[in-house]
Amino acid sequence: MQESSTGPRAGWSSRLVGLVAVLALVNFMVDSAITAPLLVLPEMLDHFDTDQAAWLNASAMLAGVMWAPLLAKSADVHGKRKVLVLTLLLSGVGAVVCAVAPTIWVFVPGRLLQGAAVAAMFLAVAIVREVFATRTAMVVVGIVTSGSAVLNIASRFLVERLAVEFGFRVLFVVAAVVAAVMTICVVLVIPESRVRTPGRIDVAGALLLGSGLAGVLSYISLGSEFGWLAVVPLALLVAGAAALARWFLVSSRKPEPLIDIRNLGLPLVLTLLVLFLAAGSYQSVLQLIPLVADVSASQQLGYGLATRDRWRCCSPCPRSASRSVARCPVCSRRASGRP
Repeated sequence: MQESSTGPRAGWSSRLVGLVAVLALVNFMVDSAITAPLLVLPEMLDHFDTDQAAWLNASAMLAGVMWAPLLAKSADVHGKRKVLVLTLLLSGVGAVVCAVAPTIWVFVPGRLLQGAAVAAMFLAVAIVREVFATRTAMVVVGIVTSGSAVLNIASRFLVERLAVEFGFRVLFVVAAVVAAVMTICVVLVIPESRVRTPGRIDVAGALLLGSGLAGVLSYISLGSEFGWLAVVPLALLVAGAAALARWFLVSSRKPEPLIDIRNLGLPLVLTLLVLFLAAGSYQSVLQLIPLVADVSASQQLGYGLATRDRWRCCSPCPRSASRSVARCPVCSRRASGRP
């Protein structure tokens, strides 16, 4: 638990290699916490007797919208390693809650806690930029991000066996254990930052933003079931819109808001909108693939993936655009019934 040196390092040492390995494993933990439930989505829907697939999976990403800027600001104030440890602990606690959740009403809050893992990706990049010299840092960021993707590809075979043998809950048990191990590794290997940026942490802004998004999205997900003009969905919509409006007004006046919307020009807003729509579409495809794959071939719908092989066909490989079944030659052959 040594303090960081006076400046970025251009060379390599055994300690820096260990740091890169730990950060790659942290990113692997993040990918597992966010995307692994996609592999068992049909089983979770059956277990909780619900059709709210988005809340079982995407609730973690929704919470990440709130956790990421909040924890990033906390890292500037209190230190990156300390906040990274907190992030891993929050994700681990969320995984435990999901593993023991008797109902969907307990499971979703667990996923919201797991969403804190999203902040770990940004903290890992910030630590790399602080420890390494600029030219070396660019290479290290690529190693950290792509290395975790390789680990995820390899882990899918283990995930398949565990899920088949012990049920979907074992994935969250594994996520909790990995988060605990990564917490210990971060404390032992990653140096604490000496750089501090004094400031205030906008917790109220994070709560307003998170509750506002949750209210609006709850209306969208529940409106089709209970009616778009029903009392409960409309109440959620009004409350969510009010929270977002309040967040916007407060953030435009605060000296240190959670997100400084005053610096958002039209080009940046359009860029963020494109990224938001692209990420949303991509996550929707990932969510649909296991549901489509779970359809029995006996229904003669042309899918033919409802076997154990669907785990391999539909395993998402993080940060890879080749996850689509249509673009995968192995999945295409299986879907068409070819050997």
